Amino acid sequence: MFDVFTEEIEVLIKDGIANLYWYKGDLHKAWMRYGVPSSFCTEIGRMCDGEGQLLTKRRQLDVLYERLRLTDYNRRLEVSRNFVRILVEQKTFVPQHPSHRVEIAERVALKLREMVRAQEQEREARQATVRRPEDPVATYHKRLAALYEQFKAAHELPPQEKGTHWRNSSSNSCASAASRFRNPSVLLESSLMVQSSMMDTTTW
Repeated sequence: MFDVFTEEIEVLIKDGIANLYWYKGDLHKAWMRYGVPSSFCTEIGRMCDGEGQLLTKRRQLDVLYERLRLTDYNRRLEVSRNFVRILVEQKTFVPQHPSHRVEIAERVALKLREMVRAQEQEREARQATVRRPEDPVATYHKRLAALYEQFKAAHELPPQEKGTHWRNSSSNSCASAASRFRNPSVLLESSLMVQSSMMDTTTW
């Protein structure tokens, strides 16, 4: 289901719900069944336009969303999701009157199904990317290259700075290991030997 309701989705909902029902009484019953306060249904059902005529179903949906924007966000989200569910799960679209434009609701339902399906595919793709483990070989080479650059930089320091560097080291064992790899070529050769032994172990 939608996580964010854009203006496009909201317009689709209004068009679909307004044309799914022919009788306003059925429309208001659906509203209450799916989270709209009964006070809203009563108030909006009695509203008239500038000519004294009761509001059309489509105009009532406009007013409903104006009211919902003044309420808790979670309430508006719940109502919108329920309206989408009504439309996408509707199996048959049968007109209740010769003037009933139920085909509009059917087109909206098809559009919403496509949008819901596309959103679910995008979500699955993002989750698959997050779950995909990092290539262990690539990780090994990346760490090996970083280590090589560190020792290469240390090797290129002037002798005085090298001494200061190793005296400030918090671990004598690390300093001892580093002194054996002051020559970058020695480090590379040793790293390749480690890599070879790892590959042999993996084979077994």
